[in-house]
Formats: sequence, C-alpha cells, structure tokens
Amino acid sequence: MADRDMDVDNEETARSDMSKLRTVTEIVLGLRHRGWLVYETVNGELAYEMYESMDPEETPDDAVIIVPEQRVVRRTAYDVYENCATYFTETRDSLRNIIVDIRKFREQRELFQNDKFWREFILKACKAKTSEPQSWDFKETLTVWHVKNGEERRKAKVAFAEDVASFANTSGGVLVIGVNDKREIVGIGEGRELENRLKVAREVLAAHIDHDREIASFRQVVMGEKSEEKICLVVVISQACKPVGVSDGKGRFSYPVRRETGISRVSREDVPVGKLHLKSDNRDFMRELAQFVRDN
Repeated sequence: MADRDMDVDNEETARSDMSKLRTVTEIVLGLRHRGWLVYETVNGELAYEMYESMDPEETPDDAVIIVPEQRVVRRTAYDVYENCATYFTETRDSLRNIIVDIRKFREQRELFQNDKFWREFILKACKAKTSEPQSWDFKETLTVWHVKNGEERRKAKVAFAEDVASFANTSGGVLVIGVNDKREIVGIGEGRELENRLKVAREVLAAHIDHDREIASFRQVVMGEKSEEKICLVVVISQACKPVGVSDGKGRFSYPVRRETGISRVSREDVPVGKLHLKSDNRDFMRELAQFVRDN
C-alpha cells in the first residue's frame, strides 16, 4: 500500500541476514524507496534537470554534469523525511484498521452465538410485511434431504450450493431453513433425523462450493414454547472477497448472484465482489440484521 517491498531469498548466512536487515531499515527510515536509495534517485533527478536546462548548442556531447552535493543532500533530506512519515502513517492507520476489524469481528461473533438474537430475528422477519431482502431468505426445507434418485439428488445439491454461493457473491446474508412460504415456523426435524440433515448440508457445501475458505456457518435455533418447540437452521454466509463458484459435479462451474428477482448466473468476471476494496471475507451484513431487530 505504501510502495515498500523487498524480495527475500533463501540464502542463510550471517552476511545475507545483515544485508536484509540493513535494507529493511533503510526502507523503514525512508532512505530507500521502490528499490533505490533516495540519495541516488535524487542525484539522478537533479542531474537530468540540469541537463534539460542547458543550451544544447553550447553543451558538448561529452559534458560531465556534476550536481552540487548541497542540493542533493537538501532534497534527499526532504524526500527521506516524507518517506519516513508516510511509512509510519501507513503503519499507524493499518493498526487502527486492525483494531476496528477485531471489534467488528467480536460483535459479529457475539451476535452469531446469541440464540435470543436469532429467535427475535426469525420472529420479526416472519411478521415483516415486505418480501425478503437480499440479506436473508426463508426455506421450508432442502430438497436434497428428501430425494434419493442419483440425478435429482445431484441437482438438489447444486441448487443448495448455489443458494449459499449467491449470498457470498453479493453482500452475504442468512438462509433460514424451517420457515414455509406462509412464513410459518415448521422446523427441520429433531434427533437423529436432524443430525443426518445437518451432516448432509455440510457435505454438500464442502463438495460443491469452490472457495479457499469456509464461507458458511450453521446454527440451530430453537423456536416456540417447550410443548411446541421447533428447530430452525440458520446458515450464516459471509460476503466473499473473491468470486465463489459452484461445481455441478460434472466439471462445470456456475457463479450465482442474488437479484431482486431471484438468482442469476454470471461469468466469474461479472461477480460484483471482485472489487479491489474487499480485502477479506466479511459478515458486515450482520449490522443490518441487528438494526432490523432493533427497529421492529
């Protein structure tokens, strides 16, 4: 971010280590920038400026240009100061951003682990008069839990993986399973049946989602009174910093994104999360969910 880098080879000698240490020290203090010593760069710049100011008709081809050392030192000192200040400013700002990210991560983790929050969210989302926004969606069940036929089962697996990837390729979000089209909480089962269904869901994502990090976390949320308890599955999906593909099991990949009208499949290059400002996967949408719970 601040034009400072250094190649490190595998040579392991005391001399090479001291050379590396000297180089990185020069970078930190502003004495070296973009691979060159600032003094050498400034000397070259001033020599070129002096050459450009000369009358070509009166300047011999073999003229030697000598830059007064005082001029070189003066400008070098100024550039070194600016480089050094920039280095520590960038470092300070980076540390501040790390602190912000840590706080944000803790807030999101606390929300994810808070069953009361999820119960309130599900109840209020079910009662909302508007249609589901891009940040969440309801499903009564997963087709993959019910079909046994080979081809139908493969398609059901891909469909579930695309649902998850479409969130990741847009702004992240939550898939709530166990709520029907009438927004009635019906649950997803219990006991051994529930365990098997969770196992299948995890295996599907592991097999069909093409991303180098885990983007979906599962949380079981108990809804209703004890006599009528039903368990919903909340799938919390991070916004991915890189396009997330879905394998169809036959060597082809799709890149689904969420639209107001449903899921669209685009090329890898057209996935909107391929923007430079996204440096890592995130769950920033959790703020939107928390605000929705507070406002309703």
